[in-house]
Amino acid sequence: MSRLFHSRLSYKLILVIVLIGLLSLLIPVSTTTADYIEEINTIDSSGNVGRYNSLTFDVSGRPIISYQDWITYSLKLARYSAPIIENLPEVTISDFIRSADVDGNGDPDFSWTSKYDISFENQVLNIDLNIQLVGDNPGDELRQQWEDGIERIWSNKFDIADGSYRYSIEVEVNWVNTDPHHIVTVHAGLGRADMLNWYTQNGAANYQDEIAAHEAGHMLGLYDEYTGGALNPNTQFTATNSIMAGLGPVRTWHYDQIVERLEAHSGRDLSMANSPVPLYALDEPIPIFSDPQRLIVSVDIKPGSWPNAINLRSKGIITAAILTTSTNAGGER
Repeated sequence: MSRLFHSRLSYKLILVIVLIGLLSLLIPVSTTTADYIEEINTIDSSGNVGRYNSLTFDVSGRPIISYQDWITYSLKLARYSAPIIENLPEVTISDFIRSADVDGNGDPDFSWTSKYDISFENQVLNIDLNIQLVGDNPGDELRQQWEDGIERIWSNKFDIADGSYRYSIEVEVNWVNTDPHHIVTVHAGLGRADMLNWYTQNGAANYQDEIAAHEAGHMLGLYDEYTGGALNPNTQFTATNSIMAGLGPVRTWHYDQIVERLEAHSGRDLSMANSPVPLYALDEPIPIFSDPQRLIVSVDIKPGSWPNAINLRSKGIITAAILTTSTNAGGER
């Protein structure tokens, strides 16, 4: 008997030692609790809440908790919601861009300076391009076509998301005579445009707006995406249908650099989302229904028959009539 008791005690001691060893691997002795927990907040303490809880994480790694309110029998949802980005001061973004060395002479095939202003105002990301036109006069109509094309193609195609809210993107062109981001020389006649040289004729008059939007992409720091152009030196990426390749639509990756700059400016983790959409929380809150309005009505099953028998095993259609009253007009179904 004593040997059996001693044997069981030995097993218990071994189990305790093993558990302590596992815990020592999971919780380093030298690490304080503050290294694991930055802040503890009580999100709901009214009544009897917290039963049947479940935890998951959104795409940004932020927690989402569902739980039951035992008093109202309601399903509740709690999620991380950072304060909305309302206003950020304007900053000028400027970078010297070097393209790939496709011809292999040791120097980039193209190089240029991208420059623009970004700011957050009224929960909208504003991107301003200040352009001074010199050289030949393009005329008001063509100048307006360039402006409309840049703003239409680059604005409100995608939103920026911070995990809780979405924000629209608006690009604005300002024709200036002082302190420009870029000085563009206008040439009367036919020619092939580049970022700083635009032509009043290009063989495709209906594409003047797309061409201007393409060159505005370079002003924003983007590479060409077609063979023979100013390709990304790291990837030499090419595409077949984008504003930086075949004068197609803008794509989400065209805003990557701007989003990175905005992350540094706002201190938030940001991503792209489809647009246009109004400003709203990424996930609408789960509605909680209380005090439902009830209406008691009289129903005639299989009207016109007697008795009103129902075969519960039947898979057919059972006719029914809602009898109207002065307060219930019923309705056709």
